[in-house]
Amino acid sequence: MRNHAQCGRSERQKYLFVDDRWICRTYALHRLAQPFEKHPANPVILPEPPWENGLNCYGTVALDENKYRAWFQVFNRTPGVAPQFRTAVGYAESADGISWIRPRCGLHYPGHGVSPILLASSGRSDLCSPAVIKAENSGHPDERYRMLFFDAMYEEDLTTIGAPWPPSARVPGWTPVEGEGLFIATSADGCSWRRHPVPKIAGPNDASSLTLGDDGRFLATFKTSVRPDRHFRIIAATLSEDGWEWDAPIIILEPDLRDPPGTEFYGMSAFRYFGNWLGLLWVYHNSSDDKSLDLQLAIASQPNDPLSPWRRAADRRTVLARGQRGTWDGGRVYAASGPIVAPPHDPDALWLYYGGASGRHVDSGYQFRAIGLARLRVDGFACLAAGDIIGELTTVPIRPPNRTLLANISARGGFFWVEARVPGTDKCLWTSDRIGNACGTRIVMTNKADSPFSTGEQITLVFYLCRAQLFSFWFE
Repeated sequence: MRNHAQCGRSERQKYLFVDDRWICRTYALHRLAQPFEKHPANPVILPEPPWENGLNCYGTVALDENKYRAWFQVFNRTPGVAPQFRTAVGYAESADGISWIRPRCGLHYPGHGVSPILLASSGRSDLCSPAVIKAENSGHPDERYRMLFFDAMYEEDLTTIGAPWPPSARVPGWTPVEGEGLFIATSADGCSWRRHPVPKIAGPNDASSLTLGDDGRFLATFKTSVRPDRHFRIIAATLSEDGWEWDAPIIILEPDLRDPPGTEFYGMSAFRYFGNWLGLLWVYHNSSDDKSLDLQLAIASQPNDPLSPWRRAADRRTVLARGQRGTWDGGRVYAASGPIVAPPHDPDALWLYYGGASGRHVDSGYQFRAIGLARLRVDGFACLAAGDIIGELTTVPIRPPNRTLLANISARGGFFWVEARVPGTDKCLWTSDRIGNACGTRIVMTNKADSPFSTGEQITLVFYLCRAQLFSFWFE
């Protein structure tokens, strides 16, 4: 299953420029944040009556079993629909990621037979944010696929088992019920699901995302609040060794004084990306004259610790904007659990599926909700750009694992070269040739026996750029 949980997992460390962690100093460079580009065929997955009249990519899209597979939240506000089908988990498949079909491999839908609805709600609360991963090393074939979602316990389970914790307080805008929380469901094939009867993560938490770390641990991120009225939404996270027992959640990211009034975080899709923990942050503009949502980029402060404090990246620029008012995604956008890295139909790109809604978060009445696709070049979250003046980037000291340096660079009509130096000095150990009109470059620093530095020794790299953009570099 190739998605956010797998494609970006690698022993290779990519040095990105979404923040300043790898930068010692610069000259004549500026950072450019790169937004995702929406696909012209959007929306690519539409609601399909009678089982739904709205979709949200509160969910996961992945490459699995030689096809694209999508799990997402569905809405059905048709008068008279059974309560358990008002919100549920929908499913779709695609050969190319653009044209989708809805296999009837799920639950029996009253009056229509087998449907593409894989999991219904308890009927006591709204089921939301069904995030799916494939845990190849689970040890139990029936549990290869895991789903994390928000709901409430079935009435019969409340009677026989009881709620694991008391309900939270009732506040304006939220009516809690007994036995609500974040649940786990398991599946052997991603279509037939068995939900655990008791929620696994407590608290005022929903809008969840699920992924795997390089060490095989499960990471859940979700919206929470520490305010008595549940408002002022922020991001919390928790880890699990087995996907069943979870550590106590901790807060990892919240708005700060640099944000406009009313800024809240409605969720975050965290994913592993070549030695970095990145997140697509759902920014809710909760001022009285706005109420829209769009996406920004965030990054964990420690590359190998997803519970370390997170911070905003790419200069807090919007990486996926809502559409114009009146369009299908003109009210708000939400990200899937993470992008697909280097899909076979577009190997130099990231594909991000997202949920769009025509109305704002508080708009009443009918809203159109569907799923769209957006694209970004690989590593393209942000770059360091130079104009006609030759710019310089000096990195912090690093330890190359070998002498083959690769750079994700766009220098069409420009040029660049690289030097390796002794850290803290101007002593040059090696310099590359000047490279022009390049886009993605492989540079062998040296293979000579009398090389002035050895693999594993600390060096500083200096990139010289002219009419060029540097997105990342790495060694392999």
